[in-house]
Amino acid sequence: MKFLIFIILVITVLTVDHPEVNKVRSYLVNLIGQTAEGEYSRGKVSQRIYNEISMQFDSFKPREEEYVKEITKSSRDLMTFYGTYCQNGEFNPKMSAYNVRVVCAKVTEQFTDLENEIIRKRD
Repeated sequence: MKFLIFIILVITVLTVDHPEVNKVRSYLVNLIGQTAEGEYSRGKVSQRIYNEISMQFDSFKPREEEYVKEITKSSRDLMTFYGTYCQNGEFNPKMSAYNVRVVCAKVTEQFTDLENEIIRKRD
């Protein structure tokens, strides 16, 4: 019975044209849209990593800042950087060793989310 009342309430909210109901409907649609956008937006994790790294840009040279901006444009680029310079320990000619460690530390903190984002984007 509760389920039936809930269904009737939902149908009423979706079909009634009343200013108060329209406000509620608009609010709910926006809330669902923002939630979906936040969950499935592209590059969300790489953008978050960039924001965290950018707080430490005082130790970066301008060319290193540009390089970080480039590698954090996509999750795949960031994961490639991580595999090459963090896991394999290869020399990075575009950044100092200290700044590579800073980037690697930030990526390591968010590694699971980054990996999940890449899996979710797979077509």
